Amino acid sequence: MFALGLDIGKDPLYAHLQINDDLGQSLQDLPNTPTGFERLLQWAQQHDVTPTELHVVMEATGVYWEKCANVLFHAGCTVSVVNPTSIKYFARTKLKRSKTDKMDAAVIALYGATDAAETLVTPQHRTAGTQATRP
Repeated sequence: MFALGLDIGKDPLYAHLQINDDLGQSLQDLPNTPTGFERLLQWAQQHDVTPTELHVVMEATGVYWEKCANVLFHAGCTVSVVNPTSIKYFARTKLKRSKTDKMDAAVIALYGATDAAETLVTPQHRTAGTQATRP
């Protein structure tokens, strides 16, 4: 499983793909739209990572994450939506003090790579027998 950290805002979305412990790739300034989500999946595939190999981790900030989480989940990705406070304290343990959208995406990916993010069954997906995460 490859961790993909997303920092999602109203308009832009920033991504960081954690390929291994030492190597990651960043993609920035994608639109927070279905077109942007499709470009994100194509970018991951350019790094030889299929949707079923992706563990996408994002913060539960406002409502901006919802469409992205649903699209990526239905594309076959494992999706975790985590409390922003968890990411904040995780970043502190890694001595990350600077804060940019690109750096946030990298910290979120690192958080996902440590298996700290949980994948849970939500009520709306329980009947379908699929997994998603809760905010």
